[in-house]
Amino acid sequence: MSRLKFDIIKRNNQTYDMTIITNVYNGRKRFNCLLDTGACVPVWCACEQLLKTYYPNCSKTDAVFILSGFGKGSEVVPVYLIPQFALSDGKQCIKYINIAVAVTKRDFTFDMILSYSMFNKMNISVNTFTNRNGSYSIVPNLKIASLKDIYNVGVKRVDVSRYNINRIVSRCGTQNILDSIYILNQQC
Repeated sequence: MSRLKFDIIKRNNQTYDMTIITNVYNGRKRFNCLLDTGACVPVWCACEQLLKTYYPNCSKTDAVFILSGFGKGSEVVPVYLIPQFALSDGKQCIKYINIAVAVTKRDFTFDMILSYSMFNKMNISVNTFTNRNGSYSIVPNLKIASLKDIYNVGVKRVDVSRYNINRIVSRCGTQNILDSIYILNQQC
């Protein structure tokens, strides 16, 4: 069983208005992640080169995600497969095997969006206790409790049978369009 606890960090050193945490990669390197309860896919928001720096064994697939919710309509983005992604607070970690991530270049105060679907079969809580005057009595935190330490990840593909395949291929470059990821029941 894994129990992770992350302090929520202030965005632009000003406010706790988003659930941004620092993931500890390989015990040394760190990158910031946003927990997005409305996301069904994890999104790497920094450049592809930085993704390859953290995960040199990741590979670009022939699939795409159609992302929306960034304020500029939808965009077609490449999908990378990370053979082993670890979410760690520096003490414990949860590993995801063969996780598909959408890759886009966005200028955010974080590097990755963690989709809510990554936490299926887990207990998560966000604590943001404040005093009567509105100041925080403790540093806001995210707690994750998981019965397993390692999870296999699956993907759901978009059913393109109702669409004009030629139009889909011309717009997306492939008819292999992914819809979401999900955590499989079995442990590795």
